[in-house]
Amino acid sequence: MVGGGGDHQDFAQWDLETGTVVEGADGGGVSSARAVTLGGRTLFVTGYTGPAIAVQSPAKDGLDEEDEHDSFWTETDELEFDGIDDAALGHFALATVKDQAFLIAAGERVLAACDLSDPDAPEWAEPITVPGGDIACLDATVVNGRAVAATGGGDGTFCIWDMADRRLLAEPNTAHGAGPHPDAPSEVFAVRFAEFNARPVAITCGRDGTLRVWNLPSTGNDQRS
Repeated sequence: MVGGGGDHQDFAQWDLETGTVVEGADGGGVSSARAVTLGGRTLFVTGYTGPAIAVQSPAKDGLDEEDEHDSFWTETDELEFDGIDDAALGHFALATVKDQAFLIAAGERVLAACDLSDPDAPEWAEPITVPGGDIACLDATVVNGRAVAATGGGDGTFCIWDMADRRLLAEPNTAHGAGPHPDAPSEVFAVRFAEFNARPVAITCGRDGTLRVWNLPSTGNDQRS
């Protein structure tokens, strides 16, 4: 199975063996979709272009064709944003630590984490105010058994966060905005975690025309251009 959507397309799943497309609940355009496996159970977490996040289960095996559409969703829950301006959130990522799954959500200057270990009772942590400009990109990973998030700002600020301790792993870095032309665009518009020579790194791309690779967890002294 593969699941996804688009700005003007609802979330759906495709059975890659048969080519069958089964459409999900009507939630509007999809801005982000991730899959997570907890205790052998697969869940899709989708963020919509409107203020909504849904936790959904995939199709059951062995459904009759005529019942496939009606029985497709075994669970669909819209997450409540406790104390968070849901309209501001537009970037989402997932990190799985052992048998715990964390949804990381970001938007404007807000970064928040939701424990999805119990899909029936998702729990939001207190949101974090991010330094610098509005968040333009987000990614998450697990480093040494801890959920780590990276944010890139519209003003060129790059941050890496320990989500469990709710703290920065290094001082905010503005290398993407430190070029010779102060009026040039400096937005960090893409960030991804990866492995390089068997060690975790973060890769950022900025409007300043540079791509940068950062060692983890320290970024201030370990940046490579």
